[in-house]
Amino acid sequence: MAAEHVSGSESDKGFTTGNYGVLTTSAGHMDAVIARLEDSDYYVRGTAVETLGKLEPAALALHEQAIAKAAEEDEDDDVRDSAAKVLAKLRAGK
Repeated sequence: MAAEHVSGSESDKGFTTGNYGVLTTSAGHMDAVIARLEDSDYYVRGTAVETLGKLEPAALALHEQAIAKAAEEDEDDDVRDSAAKVLAKLRAGK
């Protein structure tokens, strides 16, 4: 099944749905995902962190600084916690 673009708000751009509606990203859209870490909506930031957490360690390592910043500085406890878990996953090499 081919991925299709999710229409909707500006915060949806760069995200696609793959098989079974699972949120995925292509390599060309990672800048858009990283940019969402600065969104004013905590839900958008949290979704960006979750999306990054689905990356393979090598791809995730390219964004370690942005994830670390979210883990340390995001105003929302849940976003910080999620980012810290993704960062721990990266540093554990999983």
